[in-house]
Amino acid sequence: MPIIVMILKQEDEINRELKTVGECLEYMLMNKVIEALCAYSMVDKPVGFFKFALEILSEMIQNVRSTSILSNSAVHPGIN
Repeated sequence: MPIIVMILKQEDEINRELKTVGECLEYMLMNKVIEALCAYSMVDKPVGFFKFALEILSEMIQNVRSTSILSNSAVHPGIN
């Protein structure tokens, strides 16, 4: 498991009962780290980055459960 996912998972376990977003996840969402990760993976530069980004995002979605990060507009825009 990549270190970033381990940090987010530990933070999630602490914040799960409070139903809040931890500082690391909040930073990632507010500073568009997930969008940047997706943008770099789409062009697959450096070569192999697409696979790496897909693994990271999959593990984040599976392991971060205190709030649904999929409902955040930075991860998945709403349908109007």
